[in-house]
Amino acid sequence: MSTENEWAASMIGRTLDGQYRLDGILGEGAMGVVFRGTNLAVDKAVAIKMMRTETFAEPDAVERFKREAKVWSQLNHPSIAQVFDFGLQGEMPYLVMELVDGDDLSDVLDREGPLAPLRAIGVMRQLAGALEEAHRLGVVHRDIKPQNMMLLRYKPGGRMVLKVLDFGMAKQVGNKSMSLTAPGILVGTPKYVAPEQVTEKPKIDGRTDLYAAGVLFYELLTGQPPFVGTPHDVLFAHLGRQPEPLPDSIPSCVQDVVMKLLRKKPEERYQSAVELEHALEACEDTMRGPSISSASNPVLSTSTIARAIEKRRGHRSGKRKLKDGSSPRYGLWTVGGLLALSAVGLLALSTSLSLQRRVSQLVPLYKVPQDESVAKELVRLQAESQIRSWSTVLQGAEELQRSYGASMLAAQASQVQALRQKALLEQPQQPLYERFQAAVDRKDAEEAIRIYGQFAGESVYRSMAEPMFNQLSDAFVSMHLQRAMSLRTEHRCPEFLAEVQKILDSMPGHPLARAEQRKECVPQAAEPPLPQTGTAPVQTPVTPTLPSK
Repeated sequence: MSTENEWAASMIGRTLDGQYRLDGILGEGAMGVVFRGTNLAVDKAVAIKMMRTETFAEPDAVERFKREAKVWSQLNHPSIAQVFDFGLQGEMPYLVMELVDGDDLSDVLDREGPLAPLRAIGVMRQLAGALEEAHRLGVVHRDIKPQNMMLLRYKPGGRMVLKVLDFGMAKQVGNKSMSLTAPGILVGTPKYVAPEQVTEKPKIDGRTDLYAAGVLFYELLTGQPPFVGTPHDVLFAHLGRQPEPLPDSIPSCVQDVVMKLLRKKPEERYQSAVELEHALEACEDTMRGPSISSASNPVLSTSTIARAIEKRRGHRSGKRKLKDGSSPRYGLWTVGGLLALSAVGLLALSTSLSLQRRVSQLVPLYKVPQDESVAKELVRLQAESQIRSWSTVLQGAEELQRSYGASMLAAQASQVQALRQKALLEQPQQPLYERFQAAVDRKDAEEAIRIYGQFAGESVYRSMAEPMFNQLSDAFVSMHLQRAMSLRTEHRCPEFLAEVQKILDSMPGHPLARAEQRKECVPQAAEPPLPQTGTAPVQTPVTPTLPSK
């Protein structure tokens, strides 16, 4: 038994501060050992985390442990394991936490395989809620993975009640006193780290956890993360490769959520856990159908609810009723007045757009002519945008704006503006894409990579070019890195640096090229000149010194 295990075993049976008894070992983490314990005051089972002896020897170990306690104590959510207490046993810190009785998600996936999409969404909605609470307090977990997800009192095939564990790697954004991790040290598990965690100066925020959530979501649906292999291969894949598409059997709305979470750039992902939860809810409603939608009343239809509201308004307005419950009869004068009012109303309806829209709200069968016309044109322009006929889209959007201007419905005006902006963005990108394809066809990797860098980030052509770019750039980088390593081994330093620079010229800041560039190259020592054979040595004449008088 190792010294560390001996220390952990020797702690069993001890009581901390006269209140918490250590009963057994539950597991070991990055910073310490987790014990099963008992709160003697209330006879309640708890989990107690204590720092390892070798970890405790580091200068900032106690500060890191205090940070963990402060971070966890602020979190209050049903899907986050709760912290009860914190203290020191002598000089050794400990953390008292909720004991979660259940299975970790990794073990469940090992036993049962991938989850059905609806079950996976249920897990992810709970995780989104937990991250929302953490991010609200500025806390980023940084190690979201199945091993840190516990399912409370889980039974095979049963309900999945999630508890997120181990905020030991958590960081409070914007709090310099909390940033105790040394620069250049990767925090997290390679299979679940976001691309920004692999860079030289990582900028970490809540979107980093959302990327890891996307990796987890992918694993829940397929049984494995999107990237597997050696840590080096996996980290490189997070930086530059796109994940394999999810199976066609998975609903498209689920695929959309997963792939948006796995975007390489943080600004292209969901910007908050709240946005993620809303997207998951909408997807769940789509899959279950409108009859049991979580966002609407599952019993009453919209029209039934509208009629009930109108009925209640009528009752409150004091309408006259006869004693037998029937409505009063109208005389001929009343009927004539109603007909006259109807004629006036029809005339006003034909000339007043606002009145038409009010009638449309009260009578669903009535459609406002202008709004119907704009809607049909928008459908046509959307179809044109699908086939990337940008000049037609731009012309149609500008014609709608000229014809209807501010009288359009707000939603329609927003769609028209979005189509126009899309056409203005994509129109100049189209010839760029044709040049990119030509470079790919003639296998000019440097030119293709250069052109790819000119695509706008949100352009459809960038998405279309991305698979070819990934393939070309992987081969390009691999080829030049192999040459560079060979030249460095041969001590041909100028040529070595030139090979590395070729990568950086095409892909500035590439981490593998930067890492290779920093490696020392020792020039080969110059050999002394060999003596010439067959030539007599040159004698230097000696001038005799005359004696002085």
